[in-house]
Amino acid sequence: MGVVLTLSLARFVGSIARLSLGPLLPLLSLELGFPAESKPALLSAYSSGYILTQVAGGFFADRYGAPFVLAFTSGASAFVLLALTSAPGEWGVTWWIRLYAALGLLAGPLFPASSVAVKEGVEPERRAGAAAVVDAAASAGTCAATLAPAVAAATFGWKGVFIATAVAALF
Repeated sequence: MGVVLTLSLARFVGSIARLSLGPLLPLLSLELGFPAESKPALLSAYSSGYILTQVAGGFFADRYGAPFVLAFTSGASAFVLLALTSAPGEWGVTWWIRLYAALGLLAGPLFPASSVAVKEGVEPERRAGAAAVVDAAASAGTCAATLAPAVAAATFGWKGVFIATAVAALF
């Protein structure tokens, strides 16, 4: 059951990392001066990176093992999330687009590596249920990301949201 919990947390946090930008964008735009015409590129940057590595993630998980791919993905994603908090506003929205695309590139292998981890770490008669729990955790992260970042930012600021997500990605 430890595999399912670990994967569920990784997918939950990954969903929050992916989707927290939308609720935080008004704050970021005000503080960092992102122009309105840059917002579509910023909001699509993650998906653009993600799609490039999702298929490769399956090959990486088969070759290097799901635990390595999951650990690398989570650790490197945490680094990028922390980089977002330290990217000065004068770097402009272009750096944010690049960093969010990098976050997507790093997260692409998460889904296929999770599938490999379920296959390798869960008994055959429990795999479908385990995969469903892991997928439900990703959906729960999607639900949480629609409200939690904005609420947390009201107390801790937008940087606090990214820092908390980075710390959660490390565990």
